Amino acid sequence: MFKRKIALFLAAASLAASLAACGEKPAPVTSENTTASTEATTEAPEFVPVDADYSGEFTMLISGNCNTNVAFKSFEDSDMTERTPLDEAVYRRMKTVEELYGVTFNYIEDYGTTGSAKTKLMVAATAGDDDYDAAVIAAYDAVPLAMAGSLYELGSIKNLTLDKDFWDERASRDLTIRGLLFATTGDIDFWDDMMQNVIAFNKQVKADLNIEDNFYTLVEDGKWTMDALASYAKQATEDLNSDGVYDMSDKFGLITWDDSIYAVLEGSGERVVQVADDGTLNLTLTGSERIVDVLTKYTDFCFGGDAINYQRYTSKEAMDMFSGNRALFLAGRLQSLDAYRDMETDYGILPYPKYDEAQAEYHTVASPWHMTLFTVPLTAADAERSGAVLNALAYYGKQLLTGAYYDKTLTGQYFRDEDSLATLERMAATRAYDLGLYIQPANINKELIYMLRAGDTSFTSRYDSLLGRAESSLKTINTAYSMAVADWQK
Repeated sequence: MFKRKIALFLAAASLAASLAACGEKPAPVTSENTTASTEATTEAPEFVPVDADYSGEFTMLISGNCNTNVAFKSFEDSDMTERTPLDEAVYRRMKTVEELYGVTFNYIEDYGTTGSAKTKLMVAATAGDDDYDAAVIAAYDAVPLAMAGSLYELGSIKNLTLDKDFWDERASRDLTIRGLLFATTGDIDFWDDMMQNVIAFNKQVKADLNIEDNFYTLVEDGKWTMDALASYAKQATEDLNSDGVYDMSDKFGLITWDDSIYAVLEGSGERVVQVADDGTLNLTLTGSERIVDVLTKYTDFCFGGDAINYQRYTSKEAMDMFSGNRALFLAGRLQSLDAYRDMETDYGILPYPKYDEAQAEYHTVASPWHMTLFTVPLTAADAERSGAVLNALAYYGKQLLTGAYYDKTLTGQYFRDEDSLATLERMAATRAYDLGLYIQPANINKELIYMLRAGDTSFTSRYDSLLGRAESSLKTINTAYSMAVADWQK
């Protein structure tokens, strides 16, 4: 199923590329012109270009905690021989949209954690400057910028069809407060895919341990749980030098990192914050028995000798352990697997485990520290123009980028088998965007990391001490969005 989708993506890419090469305006690719089906359809085309003159420079502010410009790079024709298949797809996507609307893309890049990009947008809004037509921002900047009145409400922008499948409906749903959406994502880039939290397993270590269970089958049957992870990890742990101390010279069941606590929490189906039926934010990271059990179980596991946090050491040491067949599992971002591209031993990809078999679905989140979202600054010169261009970028992103990323980049480089691709498809279908991970009310998120580092399981008392401030923070956000509703309904 997944490979069939990829084939359609690549077919669409070829069509769009050939039209662009002939100097014609690229046509939208729909089910009518990508399949051999002759059945009549009454469905509206997925994408219809806007009949308007949008010629001129289109300026995008691109920011985040690290370089996120991988889906918007521009290449000169002379660089053709240096491009990867993904580079080529990015180039064709940008050129296709430039030809479609007569725009010329201009990128202003501002990376880092200093908040300078956020400040740029706030200053522009205050001064009424139309310096930016669109912006890519760190996810943790979205709500502060919205509250400051620096962003355009996306649902109010004509030409931005967020109900189409080249935008991520889960993102739009989870990031909407009081019916207002100021930032989202979708096929417009693949950063959200790259930042997904995954569990890799070393196939050689698995074979050496005579583990006959098929991990992919466990996932498919809903039996890939926290207890299953711990059980298999325990089989792999070994004090290789028999000194009674488990350190980087030994063998471990799991190599993990600080932010894995978020992935475990979300993987168990829990959330820091959820949007209630009335559209307001509620703090759901309570001291419930289930949440306490999740956090306690994982913390005890990490300090029980079967897991090691590589952030206590160096990344290079952790890499050597997994590639050197001294760890069964590795927790990290999908992007981090690029470091294992030349690894001789094969490995596979699994989602973060469920809490137990009774849990209906697996849940995956992107690293909150690295996640980015797409916005339109309030002072954009022409919001309808911005909407049209972003819509085209998302649509042709689906047709050109997605296939190149999955089929040409992940397969054979990050992934060594088709089961891993199927796993990623499953993960994408249930991906969650927890606003609480971005807002970080009363620094509850950081407290979780501090607890994991210290092996501290006193979550309930810590939560109780922060509860008042966290609820106050959410009340401020809810009030601000409630006031904004009236403005955007005018």
